[in-house]
Amino acid sequence: MKTILEFVHIADNVIQSDDGKVSIIGIFNNIKKIPAVISFYVVTRLSQVPSKTKSVTVRIFGPKGDMFQEINISGSVGKDNKVGIIARFDGIEFIEKGKYVVKVFLDGSNEEISKESETSLTAGAKDK
Repeated sequence: MKTILEFVHIADNVIQSDDGKVSIIGIFNNIKKIPAVISFYVVTRLSQVPSKTKSVTVRIFGPKGDMFQEINISGSVGKDNKVGIIARFDGIEFIEKGKYVVKVFLDGSNEEISKESETSLTAGAKDK
């Protein structure tokens, strides 16, 4: 059974209620003016996660393909084999124009869960 990345979003804010409902506020995929220092959340949900999984890593790769930022989150897999991740990136400085790609990995591996569901952020984007 292969883990499925149901979604991944970059957002301004996230609220999680006492009963576990998640509200994602201000989904975005570009930063118009750089250099910029911003804080943001990466929110994702995984299904068919192996029960022995101990951590999920969210990595952001820069325009040249090099790793730009990384957050490792420890936790346990739910009874339904799903995992929801809310990762906060604080005060991240974007200097270089181009596409930054967000990818998700299990247990610190270098094998990406799903290329089809990755998301990206473009720095220095112009208005259309």
